[in-house]
Amino acid sequence: MTDDGDGTRCTCDGCGPYLLGALRPDAVVAFEAHLLECGRCRGECERLGPTV
Repeated sequence: MTDDGDGTRCTCDGCGPYLLGALRPDAVVAFEAHLLECGRCRGECERLGPTV
């Protein structure tokens, strides 16, 4: 769990599996919907994406 900087907490752990292509298709859809709402995950995916 990490602090999002706005007082909310993020318990997400889907960035790695998402970026590595390890999620089932239905989980990809759900995680992409989550990215629309979660700035922390969106930022983490943007930072890690080029590395992957």
